[in-house]
Amino acid sequence: MDTNFCVRPFDLGIFGFVVMALLTACGNSPAQQKIQPKHAEDAAQIRLSWYRKLVWPTEDCPIDPLYEDNPGIETYFLKENQTLVRVICTPGAYQRSSFLYWIHHGQAELLHFRQLRDDGIHRSKFYTDPLLTGIIEIDTRHYVIKVWRKYRGIGDCGQLLRYRLSDGETSLLELRVKECSDTPQPLPPEQWPKFPLSPP
Repeated sequence: MDTNFCVRPFDLGIFGFVVMALLTACGNSPAQQKIQPKHAEDAAQIRLSWYRKLVWPTEDCPIDPLYEDNPGIETYFLKENQTLVRVICTPGAYQRSSFLYWIHHGQAELLHFRQLRDDGIHRSKFYTDPLLTGIIEIDTRHYVIKVWRKYRGIGDCGQLLRYRLSDGETSLLELRVKECSDTPQPLPPEQWPKFPLSPP
């Protein structure tokens, strides 16, 4: 994790020692770190500790863990003094919702994302919201966040969004949209039609 946002016992209380045992030494952790407790009963305490640090909106994201053995927290080392934290808010195989926090010099900032509310290809509207839904991939080398939203399980239709992260701000780089049809035609989302990015 970031050397200025290491999880320390005095930050997280008594269960900080549990978290410290789960993470590698500060400054030497890999780009992505899933925080996995050794004991199922620790998951709730770990997630609560992160909630006290981040204070995410509980109307969209519960404080209690989604699974007994998983606190639903992931950290991504970006560069010196910068870490990205993902808080998973809903369970699911491909339509999970998450909040992403940018940690800079120990200060946490909730990221907001320009998104498309798809009510049919001719009635789609852009909006900005911190809650991201879909399969999220984070490229820590190029500071790119990719979100694949499936409209149904086979993944033949939906949205593909790519964001650039820079100094705590996100910008929508690319949006691809494919509507569902009665005759599914599986195609990689990177080959779906591009959707025009109107000015924000």
